[in-house]
Amino acid sequence: MGFFDELKQGGDISFRGMRNAARLLTDELSASERESVFDSLCRGTAVLTEERQLNQYLCSFGPMHEAKLRQAFSFLKTLMDIGQGYVEVLDWGCGQGVATVCLLDHLRERGIRHNIRRVTLIDSSAEALSR
Repeated sequence: MGFFDELKQGGDISFRGMRNAARLLTDELSASERESVFDSLCRGTAVLTEERQLNQYLCSFGPMHEAKLRQAFSFLKTLMDIGQGYVEVLDWGCGQGVATVCLLDHLRERGIRHNIRRVTLIDSSAEALSR
């Protein structure tokens, strides 16, 4: 089963759901395969080129990214309370879109209405963008 199948089956379209789907797929690898994939991430700085790396990245570095994003978003109480016009999210260096997904989770969890009408994701990893 692939990432999207796991995500849909889990029924949780959120960052947590993404991590859970990635974890299930990563757990299917042997310990030596997981270690090899983890090493290929170069401490999170490598351009990801295969699905196993995408999954391992979410498992290994996802909690850190989520924590720092939630901390940053806590200072943006009125960001989406603009009320006029539309908002476009430009996620430069987005990887798998972690920041955008965490932003949408943050808004949904707090019942914050938003005017996001467009999201633009930019990254050097075609594999990450395709996810």
